[in-house]
Amino acid sequence: MDESDTDIRSQLYEREKELDALYKLAGLFTEPGMQPEDILGRTSEILKESMQFPENAEVRITLQAAGDDRIEARVFGDGNDTEVCSASAVFNDDKLIRIIITYFPDAGTGGSGLEFLERERYLVQSTASLLANVLQKNELEISLRQSTDKLQRQTQDLENKNIALQEVLSQYNIEKNKYISEMSTFFDSIIYPELNKLIINPQLSEHPRDIILNVRTSLENKFKNNFDSLLKIQHLLTPRELEICSLIKNGMSTKDISTHLSISELTVERHRNTIRKKLGLNNSGSNLTTYLRTRI
Repeated sequence: MDESDTDIRSQLYEREKELDALYKLAGLFTEPGMQPEDILGRTSEILKESMQFPENAEVRITLQAAGDDRIEARVFGDGNDTEVCSASAVFNDDKLIRIIITYFPDAGTGGSGLEFLERERYLVQSTASLLANVLQKNELEISLRQSTDKLQRQTQDLENKNIALQEVLSQYNIEKNKYISEMSTFFDSIIYPELNKLIINPQLSEHPRDIILNVRTSLENKFKNNFDSLLKIQHLLTPRELEICSLIKNGMSTKDISTHLSISELTVERHRNTIRKKLGLNNSGSNLTTYLRTRI
């Protein structure tokens, strides 16, 4: 076998090692769930195996903040007997990945022939760039996973709070219905009979009788109709406006209310307008009497 054949075989062998390294790196860089330290360690092993003289190669990969002066090449041998190949890449604006490969002589080589091939230098440079992209993607995935976990915890906390709130509301409705039932029983058995005695009393004049009738009607409406709507209106209206609402609901006209409360009809109209405004009826075209009878 002549020298040219040997040279071709050597070049093919080196190319085969390069392709094998690229294949292994491609598999490594697409493997999910890898920790940065594992990626760096396995990349170092793959690069060392791909070198022309792997037995004389020392591979060092560092990952530090950009500009950190602690990044140093490890040198073996004496002076000119050592060959170094290095490459670096910055990612995320503050991270620096650096690959340093050192050829150092041993007793068998005597320091001769340990020079990096062009394909080795290109492989180191390409690996540094790819490794920076992989580590950047890895950091983004970790950040996304942490954000997702946090969001899931917050969602679970919110669901737990919603369940607790539903339980509170359910208990509130039970207590509210129990209260309404007890109050209705109390009024049916004690209050209404006494009011009826006053209403049918022949000695009672017409005006006091009308007042008592209005009181009885208001009490009946309070416990037989929508209790929640009444509570909502109570937060919106003044005591005087609530009183006028009760009279309007019972069918009294502006003139009747004026006489009943001993105030002017103009004052009653002013109260009616204020009530309509507070209840959002100004532009709705709804009748105030109908609204009050159907909502409370």
